[in-house]
Amino acid sequence: FFAEDADCVYPDGVFKGKEEIKSYFKRLFEIIPDQKVIESGVKIIAEEDRAVYEHIFEGSYEGMKYQILALCICEFKGDKIQHIRTTFDRLSLAKQVAKGKMAKMAVNSIINQIPDYNLDVFLKSTRNFIKSFIILALFI
Repeated sequence: FFAEDADCVYPDGVFKGKEEIKSYFKRLFEIIPDQKVIESGVKIIAEEDRAVYEHIFEGSYEGMKYQILALCICEFKGDKIQHIRTTFDRLSLAKQVAKGKMAKMAVNSIINQIPDYNLDVFLKSTRNFIKSFIILALFI
């Protein structure tokens, strides 16, 4: 799927070249073998050499289940992916998989610094932002 000189930007790093990207995803699926990508209702939107895809990552990490909304933007070179950028709310992920009292306290101390943190409102506003971002990304 990837061009030889492709790059992949994920919240936890930048991976350059087909082999480095392959190694990253292999490691990811070794750590989270049950991770699935689920349609979020917004299908792939494509124009010329770009595509945007909103989806949900679902899986479990060390027995703790998670589900997070993600956005992926791809640029193609011919029929191969040249650039891919995926983003999601890492704090939401951390909150869902935090295990043990200390880990939960650490995550909650960050969340508690956010005024009026309300996950439902946050997810709704994030979804609206992502939809606006998708439309904007197609015209850039």
